[in-house]
Amino acid sequence: SNNNRPRRRRGVFKADQEAVKNLVEMGFPEGEVVAALEVTRNNQQEACSYLLGDRQEPAGSNDMYTPLPRDHPLYKLVMERSEIQKALLTPKFLDAMRDLEDKKA
Repeated sequence: SNNNRPRRRRGVFKADQEAVKNLVEMGFPEGEVVAALEVTRNNQQEACSYLLGDRQEPAGSNDMYTPLPRDHPLYKLVMERSEIQKALLTPKFLDAMRDLEDKKA
């Protein structure tokens, strides 16, 4: 038997409540936060990356969006600083990004 990874039955996962609180405060829906934390085994940074990845892909053409590699300094900075993550998800910032997308189209 593999003692390093205990088997988890469906429904037994317990999300880290501090991580849930932090990610919900950034504007993510709680249900999606809990799912992301389960996928990432309660790793808040990875869960944030997972949630952002799902949201950043534009509807339509995928060639408009090129994700930053994880070793890019800007990616590292955003992932290390929760205040930057929160700022990127404010309604004012998101509206400005939508306006830029509309002008491109």
